[in-house]
Formats: sequence, C-alpha cells, structure tokens
Amino acid sequence: MAKHILLFNSDRVELRAGNQVLGRGSDNAISIQEPSLSSKHLLISNFSEHIEVVDINSSNGTFINNQRIPPMNSIRLKNGDRLLLGKLTVEYKIENENQNMVQDTLKKFPAEFTDLNIRKDVTIFAKFDPKQFMAASEDAVKEDKDLALVQQTSKRLGFLYSFGQKIGSILDIRELFRYIIGDIFDLFIEADRALIFLIKDGNMQPEIFMKNGIEHPIEEAKYSKTIVTMATDEKHGFIASDLSSGQDIDRTKSIVLLNLQCTMIVPFIVDNEIYGLLQLDSTKKINAFSEDDLKMLSGISNQVAINIKNKLLIDEMNSQAKVKNSLERYLGPKMVNHLIDNKINLDQKGEERFVTVLFSDIRGFTNMSEKLKPTQIIEILTIYFSEMTDIIFKFDGFIDKFIGDAIFSIFGIPLYQEDHTDCALQSAIEMQRVLIRLNEEVFAPLGVKVNVGIGINTGNVVYGNIASMERPEVTVLGDTVNISSRLCSLAGGGEIYISEGVRQNLKGQYNMENLGATSLKGKEEKVTIYSVKID
Repeated sequence: MAKHILLFNSDRVELRAGNQVLGRGSDNAISIQEPSLSSKHLLISNFSEHIEVVDINSSNGTFINNQRIPPMNSIRLKNGDRLLLGKLTVEYKIENENQNMVQDTLKKFPAEFTDLNIRKDVTIFAKFDPKQFMAASEDAVKEDKDLALVQQTSKRLGFLYSFGQKIGSILDIRELFRYIIGDIFDLFIEADRALIFLIKDGNMQPEIFMKNGIEHPIEEAKYSKTIVTMATDEKHGFIASDLSSGQDIDRTKSIVLLNLQCTMIVPFIVDNEIYGLLQLDSTKKINAFSEDDLKMLSGISNQVAINIKNKLLIDEMNSQAKVKNSLERYLGPKMVNHLIDNKINLDQKGEERFVTVLFSDIRGFTNMSEKLKPTQIIEILTIYFSEMTDIIFKFDGFIDKFIGDAIFSIFGIPLYQEDHTDCALQSAIEMQRVLIRLNEEVFAPLGVKVNVGIGINTGNVVYGNIASMERPEVTVLGDTVNISSRLCSLAGGGEIYISEGVRQNLKGQYNMENLGATSLKGKEEKVTIYSVKID
C-alpha cells in the first residue's frame, strides 16, 4: 500500500488515514510553529490511494507548484507536488506505491476495456480488496464462458474509475448522491429500488429515493425500519434474501407491503462513525445480490463516507470562518488568531486590569448630517469606520463598541502588551494622518470635511463580561474610561489629548504641548492635559 509523505524543513510526516488538519494551532493533527501559517491552514484527506487538500481560508494562502489554490476547494495532489503554505515549503511524496496493480488486473480483461487510460498514479480500488472483487469474473474472462459477466465487470470498473476522479470535485452532498444513485441500476441490474439515508439530529432519514432508475419524491419512500435499524446498529453491510418467506430476517408489515424479495444495504462509515446508508432492493428476485455485489457496494460506500465527512468538516470550517470574520470586526485578525489558539480568554468574570483607553469622535457630525443625503452619510461613515478600525487593529487595539459616530477602543486587553500606551498613541497619530488624506481624496469631492477629536487615558479598569445573562458583553468600566471620554470631548478636530498618566507611561518620544491642569466634568481634582502633535 502506498505511503503518503510530507517533507518540510528536516521533518518527515507520514499521513495517517482519514482527515487531518495542518496549521499553527496546538490541537491540530499536524502542528507546525511557523508564524506565517494560519491556526488551521490546510485540511488533508488521505483516501488511501490519493491525497486531497483544502485551504481553510488561510491568511497567507496555499500554493501548489507556484499556483495559488482557491480556498475551501478540494484539490488532488500528485507525487512530487511542492506546496507553499505561508512561508513554509512542503513536498508531497508517495513511497512504496504499487503502480502496476491496476494495469496487471486489467490485463485479464478484453482489449476494449483497457483503453480507459487509467493513470498509473491513481488506484481505483481504494477501499476494498480487488482480488476478492475480481475472483468470480477472472475465470469467466479466461474461459470466455460468460460474456454478460465480463461486460458487467467492465462497466463496474469504468464506473469506479470515473467515480474516483469526480467524487472529490462534487461539493454538494445531494448532488453527490444523485451522481452515485444515477448509475446504480446499471451496475446492479437486479435492483429496482434505491435509497440513500443520512443521519440528521441523531436519526437516520431518507434523502434520495429512486425506483426503476427514476427519482421519486422523498415522501414516497417506503422502507423497512427493521433493516435500516440493523444496518445502523451493526455498522456493517449485509444482504437479506428471500424476504417474502422471512428466512433471513423477520418479516414485518413494511417488508410484506413493499413485496421485498432481496435487500442489500451498506453504511457510510469512517472511523466507526456512521453518516448514512445506501440500500438497494429487488422485488423480482430472491437471490438478486451476491457477495461480490456487496463488496462492490461497500467499496463505493467507503469512498462516499470519507467524502461526506470531508464535506461536513468543510461546512463546519466555513461556519467557523464566518464566526472568525465577525470577531475580526471587533478584535482584529491577530487577536482572533490568539483567541482561537487559546492564548487569550474573553470569558472573564470581572478582574482589574491596567490598560489604555482611546475615544475618538467626529466633530460637528450633526450639522454635517443635515446637509447630506442618508446614503452619503452611510458612505462617509463606512469609509471612516473601516479605515480607523484597521489602524486600531494594526496596533493590537480592541474595539469595545461604536457609539454613534464615536469609537471606544482599549489597548492592553484581552491581549496584554507592555507598550499598550504607546500603541494607543501611535494609533491616534496614524488615525489623524490618514484622516487628512481621506479629507483630501475622498470626502472633499462630497463637499464635506471630517474632523475628529481623540482622547487617551491610562489606568486601572474592571474588565469582563458585564451585562445580562442573556446578552453578556465584554467591556471595561471605571474612572479611567470616563476621563478618556472627557478628554475626547475637549479635543478639537485634528487634536489628540492625553492625560498625565499616559505621558508618564509612554516609552517612546513624542512631540507634545502641556496645556496645564483642567477641570473635567464629574472630577473634583483637575487633570493635567497634553496635546500631541502629529507632525
């Protein structure tokens, strides 16, 4: 059997069967501490005879032989492919590959069948023993006694070849089922009914129903719950023959009503986890299906099971990606990655933390709004908030909330930074500089100028989930927040006001002017304020 190997740096990883995730996260099957990797970067699926990979919406992308692959799409690897994951170079190798197995088997069949041009690096008998499957047909080919058997075997191998090629490219599960079941009646000529089941909410539910090669509404699907329950509980396929007499299985009302003579059923199962069932029925022949038929159907079902598991995993990752994108609106990509890697925790019960708080507010927004159409206001705010948010995230800030046209952000939580005060001030300076550019290039053509005042304070706050049980909200409370808000109110358009505490906690050198001690609303003692220059 082929061994699938990944080579990177000086490491050699042999891929196990089934699925594994490669990335920076410590909970991954393949965890690599490379900064350019995403926490969950690549899904790798080992189909025994070939490997497929899916880029999981990684930040820096995945390249195969210098071509970037689209995210959330399954791509089949070839021996010798070179992958670039972020800055990590990985080489894929196949070792001890039995390249001649398929060709040796096909030599036993007529010449017209060998024209399928099967690739040497793909084995189509991935999930069952080809020797067992060929046993009955081999003698027939050699002796040329049973042409029908030869033709049927040829047809089945042709299906497996095309099936193996196409299965990875079908992303929708129901489309995959229709593809499989559409050829079932040609592959198993004694079958006149076919059913596919899927586990939903813990119960086996019919998904696709065909009769005599024609799909029927699922509401018309009648089946024996006894047979379905047996296959589900025992987790292996079986044939039940002579159902009309009840010799193989106890006759039930449904078996009698359906006039079932023979049933063959196999599970979609991976790592002892069952995902569904594929059932074929015959109402015309008692011994409609053979052991070779069961091996053939089991081979199909095993490949389908891995495909279902992959697609469910991709759906789950897509869902996680949506959640990640939503979180990034408030935390930023870097902090979300730390959250995923369990380096930070938002589930705080309430604790005291030393942080820097930044408030920014648009000056004269109400008067400006009166002169503009609602669509223009939305356009201006969307551009403004997008640019300011990116800057705050750049300096590892946390956006607590948007309050009208104001932004309330915090530096130092949930990810602690030694230089959180410098990060907040550098963020404020860049915000004012970018706003100058936006006014010249974007807002001036609309006939408006956006002026923003910024206030920054540092000190202790209470940090945690503070709100109702039904709707908890991660935020901070305390006098530090109030002073920052008051400083923002005093700052004019284009100005940055900081407190004495901020000045003392700064590690870098900045151009600032001491405005003296000033009374703030709600404060008995005066607060020394500094105006920071952005030039």
